Amino acid sequence: MTSRADSTDTSQERGEQLPLAVAVELATALASASADKVSARILVIKGRVASHYELRSERTSADTDILVEPTRHQDVVAALTAWGWRERPILAVSAQTNPHSASLMHDGWPCDIDVHAYFPGFLAPSDVTFDALWAEREHLEFAGINCPTPGLHGAVLIAALHGIRPSATPGRGASELRELGEVLDRMDQQERDRLVELAWATGSAGPLAPYLAGHAMHLDVANTPGLRAWNVLVAGGSTHAGVLASATVGKPLRVKLHILRIAAWPSADDLRATYPGVADNSVARTWARVKRVGRGVRQVPAAVYALAKSRRTTQEARDDDAD
Repeated sequence: MTSRADSTDTSQERGEQLPLAVAVELATALASASADKVSARILVIKGRVASHYELRSERTSADTDILVEPTRHQDVVAALTAWGWRERPILAVSAQTNPHSASLMHDGWPCDIDVHAYFPGFLAPSDVTFDALWAEREHLEFAGINCPTPGLHGAVLIAALHGIRPSATPGRGASELRELGEVLDRMDQQERDRLVELAWATGSAGPLAPYLAGHAMHLDVANTPGLRAWNVLVAGGSTHAGVLASATVGKPLRVKLHILRIAAWPSADDLRATYPGVADNSVARTWARVKRVGRGVRQVPAAVYALAKSRRTTQEARDDDAD
């Protein structure tokens, strides 16, 4: 099932008044300055930050990503809105399955600014995670502005979580994880200990345990609903069924049914956004919804597989604990 109304190809959607690399640099500086104006703490993440720490090959990012202290997320969005940025439309089901960020767009810019309230895979409370990352912050210059960024260890955790989390370009994620692994293998014991300490503090130890184990960092993690939801998401790949299955883990039955209902039978507005070619009448909308349900049913095996694999992972963890 399609769950998003927006497209990430902003350069085709709007005219490129600015070269992309220049736009991302300026947008990052603008986001940092806007946050400063409302006295909100942010960290610039991913993109050039990862390249700065040599966690990935140098390349131009498609957008700007910032992580905001969670209580000030809307304040930063409002500050950027004052400069003409606006939230990209999002489907009702996406608000349930992917609520961690707001993507802001501007007609005069070829990039988005993604304003994150938290980052997927950090399972500790979002304020605890932010404070832990903020405590080791560094600064990197964007368009003449010194912008706060995570330190090396925080950047590593973010890069690893981003690489493991399913995306539409899994090949890129696998490549970035290989590059990141080379960095991990070069770390001395003190750096490794600090990385593991920060992983525990941010709740990313569970999601990253299998990856870190492949680089001689073994973490004995307990299964939690949050970790199980993450495992379901990873096992489901980039399928919408896997995303939906992950979003329902640990939720009350009424919430599960609500998520499944709005995914299978979207509102007229969401339907128009998802399928703009569908005629705007009740018969056409009903037929489009029926076909959508059919596509969803065909993805059920992927969701069942993701749930089963998550349960196997849970049982293996319990067996290891018992040993």
